[in-house]
Amino acid sequence: MAHCGFRFVIDGVAQGDGTWGDEIIGVGRTGHPGWFSSWSIGREVALVAGTHSIKLQMTGWSGSDAACLNVANSYGAARLWLEGY
Repeated sequence: MAHCGFRFVIDGVAQGDGTWGDEIIGVGRTGHPGWFSSWSIGREVALVAGTHSIKLQMTGWSGSDAACLNVANSYGAARLWLEGY
């Protein structure tokens, strides 16, 4: 099983729990390489007008017997959508 933590970093400030961030996802082993799990997280933040940086970071638990992996341009890649109001 893999335990994967995701967090937002807004203007250089990490959000959520110091270890796992905003969300922890547990993905079970299926015996199939490349298995994935759908998930979503959200965070509402009030920002003043101007330029801001927003990142999504991922971490994995070292005790997992599987790994957290995000491969750019693949079907299972993490994607970040932002909405501004």
